[in-house]
Order: sequence, then structure tokens, then C-alpha cells
Amino acid sequence: MVFSVSQINEYVHRSLQMDPLLSQVEVRGEISNLKFHQSGILFFTLKDEQAALSCMMFQADAQRLRSRPFEGMRATVSGSISLYVKNGQFRLTARNIRADGLGILYERLQILTEKLSREGLFAAERKQPLPEVIDTLGVVTSPTGAVIHDIINVSMRRNPHTQLLLCPVRVQGNGAAEEIAAAIELLDSIERVSVIIVARGGGSIEDLWAFNEEIVARACARCSTPIVSAIGHETDNTLCDLASDMRAPTPSAAAELAVPRLDVLQQQVEHVCGQLTLAMRTRLQQERNRLSVCTARMRLLNPKDKMRERRALLTKEKTNLERAMRARLDREKSLLALSCTVLKQQHPRRRLMEARRRLSQRTVQMKREIERRITLEKQRVHHQVRELTLLSPYAVLKRGYVIVEDAGGRPVSTTAELNPGNTVRMLFADGEASAAVTSVTRQGE
Repeated sequence: MVFSVSQINEYVHRSLQMDPLLSQVEVRGEISNLKFHQSGILFFTLKDEQAALSCMMFQADAQRLRSRPFEGMRATVSGSISLYVKNGQFRLTARNIRADGLGILYERLQILTEKLSREGLFAAERKQPLPEVIDTLGVVTSPTGAVIHDIINVSMRRNPHTQLLLCPVRVQGNGAAEEIAAAIELLDSIERVSVIIVARGGGSIEDLWAFNEEIVARACARCSTPIVSAIGHETDNTLCDLASDMRAPTPSAAAELAVPRLDVLQQQVEHVCGQLTLAMRTRLQQERNRLSVCTARMRLLNPKDKMRERRALLTKEKTNLERAMRARLDREKSLLALSCTVLKQQHPRRRLMEARRRLSQRTVQMKREIERRITLEKQRVHHQVRELTLLSPYAVLKRGYVIVEDAGGRPVSTTAELNPGNTVRMLFADGEASAAVTSVTRQGE
């Protein structure tokens, strides 16, 4: 008997519901992949050292919890085992969650947080403000996924002139923390990088653990370039967030913080230009007033002194003018000689010879290509003719085989289609013949 997928899933679902042991069960483990859906349903994974179990809790049960669960929490979950028929997922429908303590990773994170906090890595006085104008935005994240695309889109929208420098790294798994720390140090060594964004999408505490490693936190603290951290969701907190100069809830928000808006910068520049223009006008008026005072004083001086000064100035200007004219004449002569040389090189006869040479080369290449294509097409047609000949049923007839058809013209392939007294038609390679079936012997008789 053949069942459909939905029938099998429904049968397993009913079997699990009827099992009294699985209808009310308590499971102890560590909470991971905790997600609060907007509908109020709580999704999480309960795991131990060897296995993991998918769990969900409806809004009504989640609202009755005495304490809010968190990543890494050791808990005893009571509920029933069932199968979600639509996708065939085995899960525990939780009704209550009792805390048993903290998870191993969470305890390790708490210890490391206290250690680095005592050293002052998270102190507020170490934080650097973000610059008002940036040259290049450095990004430390995975080269694939939505994070880098969100940062690029927001940066280009806020300021299309902003340059982005991506330092691709692994964001989880073995060796990821070392790559992230090395990427931060590399971008910090580049002078034109004004701000560094360290970003990753959401995930469990295990997925985000690379950003909780001590090497990453110390790299952020040593970095002289301002760092904006955007790790996971808004509820996630990592050592990278604490050691960075600023934390953003999402990668898009990090780009919003790091990249100033172009229109705002333009308004600031226009404001400064207005202030400078006003200051220059004021200074110019002051100088004009000063010049007027000096002019009035000069009129009181001896005219002969003024004439001597004017003659000396005129002589100097004449000398400078003659020197400038000679220099200008020398430059024009050099430019004329260069133009003549270029003109000779661009002579039409020379260009025509070069064009003829290229045309000759192209003609030879075209002829070779046409001959090659004709040869290939001949080979392909010959190959196809051979294949058609081999596949032809008449080629089989030439090897001594015949095609047997019944009185209706249908090919006979088995003895079950023949009975004594039937008339058949036999097709040979060189003609056809009719025959009567006198007897039929089937296999096994």
C-alpha cells in the first residue's frame, strides 16, 4: 500500500499524541537559538552535549512564565512531543520552562566579561567619537549574505561618494576570531580608513561566539580607528560590542551612524562658506578704509619722491615684461616644433598604410576562420549522418533481422500477441512477405 507524505506525517502525529509518555514529558537541557516571534510564539532549541531538540511555546504559555528565558540558560522544559505535519519537523510543544542555571558558554562569557572589565577595556573614557566627515569606510564581515549588501545600500544612499573597503572574514567556526582580529588590525593600519564597522547577522550564542573571544575584544580596544559594532540582533550582546567605540542594533543602523548624510554635509559647507564670505567682506572693507587713510597720507608727501618711486617701479615692470616675453616666445617655439613632429606622425599617407596593413591581417584571419568553420561543419554533418545510419531500423534489417507486423500493421514483439492461424507481415531489407502462424511456443511451455 502506498501512502502520501501528508498521510504518513498525519499518522505519526496521531501516534505521538496517543502515546501517554510523550503527552506529558519533562526535558532538561541548555536553551539556544532563542527567538521571540512578533505573533508572541517563542521558538528555541534545547540541547545537551550529544543532541538537540526543536521547541516552541504558544503566546498564552509564554506570558505565564515567571522569568524570561535567555541564550545559554539551563532549564527543564515540560510539554508534549509532536510532529508538525506541514514540514514533518519533530518538536517539543512547551508549556512551562523552569530555570536550572546558566549554560557553559554563558558562564564562560560572564567570566571573560568580568576579567576584561577589570582591565578597563570597556571603560567609557576609552571610547572614541565618530568623525563628522569620513574618507573610507572599512567593513569586517562575510563577503556573502545580506549584511554587506545592507551596509553598501545604506552607505550609497547617504553619501554616494563614500568609499568602502571590505576585509572579508569568516564570522563563525574555528579560526573566525583570529581572522576578525587580523582584519581589524589591517584596516586600522590604513590611514585613509576613517571608521571600521564589524558586522554579522543574527544567530545563537554559538554562532556569535567568535565575537566573544578575547582576541577580538582586545583588537577592538587597541584599534585607534573608531569602531562601530553591529553583531546579531538588538537583544544580543557580545564582547565586541562592549569593546567597540559604538554599538548599533543592525548593520544598516551601523552604516547610518558611520556615514554622514551628503545633504547635511553640503548644508554645513554652505553655512561655513557664508560665514567666510561675511568675514572676507568685513576684512575687505577694513582694508579699503586702511588704504584710504594711507592714500590721504601719501598725498601729503613730496611729489618728487613719488615720481622717483614710479620711475623705479616702471623700470622694474619693463624688465619683467621683457623677460616674460622672451620666455613666452621660447615656449611658443618649442610648442610649434612639437606640433610639427606630431603632425608628421599623423600624416594621412602613414595612417593609410597602417590601415591597409591591418585590413590585410584581418582578411587573412577571416579566411582562416571561414575555412576552419567549414571544416568543422563538414565533420559535424558527417558525424550526424553516421549516427542516423546507425540508428535507422533498416540498418538492422540489412544484418538479417525482420520486422513482424500483425494484420492491423502493429509490430509484434512477443509471442503473447500471436495465436495459431494468425496472418503476419514480415518486412525485410529488400522487400516484404506474408506468412500464416501454424503454431506458437511460449517460454516455459
